[in-house]
Amino acid sequence: MEWIEKTVDDCSHIYSDGRNVPALFETDMDKIEGLNLIAVTALETGVVVLMEVVMTTHFHSVVAGFEVNRWRFTKEMERKLDGRRARLGMRTRIKVRKDDIREETELKDKIMYDYRNPVAAGYRGMPWHYVGGPGDIIFSDHESRISSGRLIKELRVAERRSLFHTRIELPQGWTYWPSGLIVPDCYIDYQRIEKLFRSPKGVMAFMYQSKEKEAAEDALCAREFIKDMGDKELRHEAKRLGRSLFGEEYVSRLSEREKITIAQRMWASRSTYSIPALGRATHLDKNLLKLILLPPE
Repeated sequence: MEWIEKTVDDCSHIYSDGRNVPALFETDMDKIEGLNLIAVTALETGVVVLMEVVMTTHFHSVVAGFEVNRWRFTKEMERKLDGRRARLGMRTRIKVRKDDIREETELKDKIMYDYRNPVAAGYRGMPWHYVGGPGDIIFSDHESRISSGRLIKELRVAERRSLFHTRIELPQGWTYWPSGLIVPDCYIDYQRIEKLFRSPKGVMAFMYQSKEKEAAEDALCAREFIKDMGDKELRHEAKRLGRSLFGEEYVSRLSEREKITIAQRMWASRSTYSIPALGRATHLDKNLLKLILLPPE
């Protein structure tokens, strides 16, 4: 019997451009604010969140809903993030992209890509421990997680607006933790996620992704944002960072640790996906860069 891929018509992968953004969500508190921003904006625009992660320079999310609402969520996140960027004094405008998901396997891939994004970026822990993610959201005791928080409705109006940066009424049952984070189980459709993967075994099967698949997903996300710099542009960027970070005009004169710092900055800002080109720009061995920048198999 021939296997037929199930189609999906109500989901999108929505994410922002992290290129040339130094630190939009630098601290743990910044990342919590980013997660709350996703929760509130989803409520405002009528979409349901299936997965989310807030990195230092950008965010990823998978949302479900009508096409018009997913588009509204995209544009509203872009508006709010660009306002945050302006308040932080950053010059580069923030852009947010929506990629529609067409098949069930692709939906699983996107959910897991977002969930494990911190690990792929170098986080030394399991994805459910990362402060900028939804935590232990899949096949967990959701009722206990929700009830472990404080009811948002018990906050005074001024406190609620100050903490969550919204004037809309949040649902009566929503709770938040002492950190200020709205408990993700309140608004993430974990039931759909668990039905999709069927069992913890199914989650584990999608948890692992090869370096090649990870790089392909990265490139797909960046296709509208990134201009993969040539050698000359990369050298100029490395030189600019060397000057601004270490006061040195020539990258070749920097210590290995300083060169690695520059390489990490350029990789995080998506200046290139070519390890050899990055090595040439920073005067570092490409094999060393692979060990530092690429997740282990």
